[in-house]
Amino acid sequence: MAERSLAALGEPRALQRDCPFLGGLSSDATLASICLLATLVHGCDIAQGAYIDHWAGAVDAAWAYARHAIGDDQRQSVVFAEPLSNTPAANTFIAHLAHLGRRA
Repeated sequence: MAERSLAALGEPRALQRDCPFLGGLSSDATLASICLLATLVHGCDIAQGAYIDHWAGAVDAAWAYARHAIGDDQRQSVVFAEPLSNTPAANTFIAHLAHLGRRA
């Protein structure tokens, strides 16, 4: 999958095109960002469920992206749920999941 993704993203103007997504058009750059976020979130889910330490840098990167990229527009399109309440002491993974409307 990684090889196919790199090949697709290596094509000229790969992230400047639009394609159908959720009944409209979305840029390939946006879809690549959503796929990256989903991969990181689900990968961390699997790692946590298997009691494997997940890569903190990946969690930090996904949270940094999601904190600014996932807002009301994405929630209205039903891609993400409303954010859940969170405590200031929550770690990055828990804060990230809560922002996406998910529980750990």
